[in-house]
Amino acid sequence: MASKLIVSTREAEKRYALLPPDLQGAFTKNLLPVTEALAQKYHLTQSQGMALVEETSFVLLGFTERQDFPDLLSERLDIDPPTALQIAGEADATLCTPLQDSISKMAALNTPEGASAGGEDDSNLPVAPSAHHILNVLKNLPPRDAQSGVQ
Repeated sequence: MASKLIVSTREAEKRYALLPPDLQGAFTKNLLPVTEALAQKYHLTQSQGMALVEETSFVLLGFTERQDFPDLLSERLDIDPPTALQIAGEADATLCTPLQDSISKMAALNTPEGASAGGEDDSNLPVAPSAHHILNVLKNLPPRDAQSGVQ
């Protein structure tokens, strides 16, 4: 059975900074509209919708493997596995499939070979950035063109 992923805010922010431009674009422009549409379609509560945003973010950031996504949704949203599979499938088809190479590269950072060797002690970092935190980070990000200097 899947369990809630524990990720520090610092690690999530570091991982976001490593995202290639296509994933940053998906994260900043597509994540909320796609997850909001899915939440409405499947009549999710506000807290379930926030958990959907968070779990989908973890896939885009490479913390969660795409094949684990349905089980995590079923557990986190407290919904039946077939519905979780449908939601995960739609989110995957819309957000992940077009970006699968970039997502795979981000997921490789979770392997011992891909982990950064900094020897930093992350034990005092806050755990599991909330969907509220993710939404606040998203709200404060400049448009992609402004970050790259392209007008």
